[in-house]
Amino acid sequence: MNPSVHLKQTTPVLLIALLLACVFMSWSAQAVSPPPDGCYPNNNTAEGTAALFSLTTGADNTAIGLGALGLNLVGNDNTAVGTGALLNNTTSGNTVIGSFGLFNNTDGPRNTATGFAALFNNTTGSDNTAVGYEALASGSGVDNAGDTAIGSTAMLKNTTGSNDTAVGFQVLKNNTTGSSNTAVGSQTLLANIEGFSNTAIGANALQNSTSSNNVALGLNAGSGVSTAGNVICIGANIAGANVSNSCYIKNISGADATGGEAVFITGDGKLGTVKPPFLGPFQGRNKTDERCKRSDPGPQTSYVPLQKGIRSHTHPAIRASGGGG
Repeated sequence: MNPSVHLKQTTPVLLIALLLACVFMSWSAQAVSPPPDGCYPNNNTAEGTAALFSLTTGADNTAIGLGALGLNLVGNDNTAVGTGALLNNTTSGNTVIGSFGLFNNTDGPRNTATGFAALFNNTTGSDNTAVGYEALASGSGVDNAGDTAIGSTAMLKNTTGSNDTAVGFQVLKNNTTGSSNTAVGSQTLLANIEGFSNTAIGANALQNSTSSNNVALGLNAGSGVSTAGNVICIGANIAGANVSNSCYIKNISGADATGGEAVFITGDGKLGTVKPPFLGPFQGRNKTDERCKRSDPGPQTSYVPLQKGIRSHTHPAIRASGGGG
């Protein structure tokens, strides 16, 4: 091989190596003192007393704070920031920012808890998101899945309820086993415990409801509903009533709709308009014209002005055939 060609091929490699060496020397010169510590095998990082204390084979974990991930053995890809965060965790994919977040979690994966004691008692529940002070903290151990609670004490007492969404202060606070509820606004669905498939949007909407399949849209909407189900309340301060299978909509009763079409409601709750049936060319005429549509019109009597010596008479053609009198 030509020596000059070999030199050309090795020169870029040497330049890259020299460049990297310079970069590392620069970092060393500018590094903080004392240098960062806490880096352990398998890309684990721990800062704080007893953080990641029990780790064996787990990888890519970050624990910052007293006892953070302290009992984690083989869990991977967890992040715990705060005293006691994820202390009892043994599984993977959880993220906690806040003291005592997911404190009792053991086997529940893919949870996110931000805030003091968020998801505190979760043990095996998965795919939950809790943001706020004691959000989804629970009083008896949570084995739920797919819940989202954003707001201080949102879904505080939830135990096994799943697929709920709560956004706002104390939203669904007392819910324990109710599932598939959606509540947005301060104290919406506050009293709900076991009710399911409710939708409440607006501060205090359905705050007294404990039943299922209710819908309330607007400030204080549905406040008159407690144990009834399948109730719809639309509009601010539309309280509705505790009557199942009922509907209350604001700004309809008494509203002028001159020139509009009549609205009909079918048995399955569909709203719509219906055009009147076509009655033919005689639509709107008086009843005497209906004789013209009969297949056998019968005797036809003509009338002339009442003059002296003249009176109503039967048509000659009909009289000749014997149809007249």
